[in-house]
Amino acid sequence: MPPTITAASTAARALLCATLAAPLGAGADELRSAEIARRASGVYALAEWRIDGKLLRPPVVDGRFTLLDGTITTVLRDRSHADGARTSVFLGHFVIEGLSFRYGYDDVSQFSESPAGPSASHRPLWEGLREFAASRDAGALKLSAASGQQFVFTDDGLVYLENGAVLRRWRRVVAP
Repeated sequence: MPPTITAASTAARALLCATLAAPLGAGADELRSAEIARRASGVYALAEWRIDGKLLRPPVVDGRFTLLDGTITTVLRDRSHADGARTSVFLGHFVIEGLSFRYGYDDVSQFSESPAGPSASHRPLWEGLREFAASRDAGALKLSAASGQQFVFTDDGLVYLENGAVLRRWRRVVAP
């Protein structure tokens, strides 16, 4: 039996149509913020990494990248060096407001192994938060910074570019 159209359902449809046709305001920014968070959030495994012009894949390089609940975590392992491995662990936070995505690392740890022994650095990668403008492109979410960095999120994963060159590709392993 087909559903009965009532005055309430007609009014609800009219309200939905009016909402979708309304000019973009604060509510639209919140919806966009939620969409950015939904499309970007997840856990990603490193699929490939371009280092010094060479394309490297696991197990030579490995890593995880996580964006969840306002936190960002990056762990990278590079075993391509003859003198020893490099490991980087970056812990931080991100903020989404309207069409703006900003992130920074609050805790940085970089370790190098060499024949002379291990070394560590906890020097920040940069001060403050990097800012990216969000846009859509062919079903992908693009986050682009004026300085040339770009994240491109798809349902399958993430590509990180610097000045138009692909640096790392990540495959999505967990979506929230």
